[in-house]
Amino acid sequence: KKALLERYKKGMMQQLFSQELRFKNSDGSDFPDWEGKKLGGITSLLKDGSHGSHIDLPKSGCYLLSAKNIYNGKIHFDESDREISITDFNTIYKNYKLKKNDVLLSIVGTIGRVALFNKESNIAFQRSVAFFRFPEHNAKFIFHLMHSKKFSEELNRRKVVSAQPGIYLGDLAKISLSLPNLKEQIKIADFLSAIDDKIAHVDLQIEKTSEFKKGL
Repeated sequence: KKALLERYKKGMMQQLFSQELRFKNSDGSDFPDWEGKKLGGITSLLKDGSHGSHIDLPKSGCYLLSAKNIYNGKIHFDESDREISITDFNTIYKNYKLKKNDVLLSIVGTIGRVALFNKESNIAFQRSVAFFRFPEHNAKFIFHLMHSKKFSEELNRRKVVSAQPGIYLGDLAKISLSLPNLKEQIKIADFLSAIDDKIAHVDLQIEKTSEFKKGL
C-alpha cells in the first residue's frame, strides 16, 4: 500500500509540474499560465549554514546540525547530535533567524534533501544546508517542487565535484522555475501534502505492526 501511494504521488507530481494536469479555480475557470522565474528572484532569504569552526559543548541544548539531519522531508535530531555553546549559536544567527516554513535544502555531500522548518528550537546548521524564504509564494508548493525530477536534474547539472560534491549559492539562485499563481500553488501543495499524510499514516501502521511482531 505504501509503495502504491509513493508511485501514485510520483506520477501525479510529474503530471502537475509538467502542466499535463491543471487545477481549476473555485468558479471553474482556468488559472493563468505559469510564469518562469529564477530561484534567486523569488527569495527574501538565500543563505547557507555556518562556515566557522565551533567548540562542542554537550548538554548546552544548542544543536549544530548538517545535511544528514534532513531526510523524509523533515529535520531529525536528538541528544546524540552535536551541541555547541549559546555564544557560538547566537553568533551564527546574529544577522538572521530561521522562520516557520523556511525551506531547507542540503547542498554538500548528499545533495537535494528538502525539509520545511517548523520552528524547531535551538538548532543551527553547518554550511551543508541552504535556507530559502518565499514571502510571495507558497512554501509547501516550493517544498514539493524541489522534490521534482526536473529540479533534481537542475541540481545535478550545477553540482561541483570535489572531495565532497556541492553547489554554490550563486548557482542555486540561477535555477529557473516554472510557477503557477498563488491560488494554484496552494491547491497543488494541499493535494500533494494530503498524499504525504496518507503515506505517513501507512508508515505508522507498518511501524506498529513491526513492534507488535517483536512483542509476539
